[in-house]
Amino acid sequence: MADSPKRLTDTAFAKRLEQACDLHGRVPPFNKGRQAWIAEKLDVSVETSRKWFSGEARPRPEKMAKLAEVLRADESWLSLGFVPDKSAVDKAQRNAAAPGAVNLVAGLIQLAGGAPSFFKEDDPRASYADILAIIRGSHHEISVVLGHPEENKVKFTVPAGHENAFVIGVVMTGPIAFDLIAMPSDLIVKHGRKRGGYIELQIDKARTKYWSDTDEWPRLESFDKPLIA
Repeated sequence: MADSPKRLTDTAFAKRLEQACDLHGRVPPFNKGRQAWIAEKLDVSVETSRKWFSGEARPRPEKMAKLAEVLRADESWLSLGFVPDKSAVDKAQRNAAAPGAVNLVAGLIQLAGGAPSFFKEDDPRASYADILAIIRGSHHEISVVLGHPEENKVKFTVPAGHENAFVIGVVMTGPIAFDLIAMPSDLIVKHGRKRGGYIELQIDKARTKYWSDTDEWPRLESFDKPLIA
């Protein structure tokens, strides 16, 4: 008797779908009617919705577009995991520079006497944090986000799950000059725009200070003491 074929699952899409639902605000919680809610909004059966959430199936293109609209998520991110950029050149530059920002923060922590390390790809914390660091005896899960200056503003893309990490924004101010910004979760939620799986954040920059409305984003000057959110 032949072995039955293995069922392929798109776990990456299923995970993005859950993240988009978590960030929406009106979608019922997991195991509290979420699949039925999506089925009703998309005019599909609950079984079809279940398969989407399990990764056993993906929506057809027209349903994917509608799903992204209902969840207020970017369709390219929801379908393929792409974070939108202005152009292919911007995207290439962003992808090349982002790991450098992470390595920069890790190096500064080490120079200050801390002990940074990186998460393995299969570690669930890697979805929202880049560095696990011990700073003066305190353990920190740190997410590093690279800012993209646009005139007097800086744009950040913050991952879902930011509330579980200490978020540090890196802004290049010159060829070998940079600012580090502490980004508390409450300010990210207050001033960010949910896009499903990530949050878009645009901050005003005035010389060496960073603002959103009347809130000032604190600057990080050193890593010689534990981080305080």
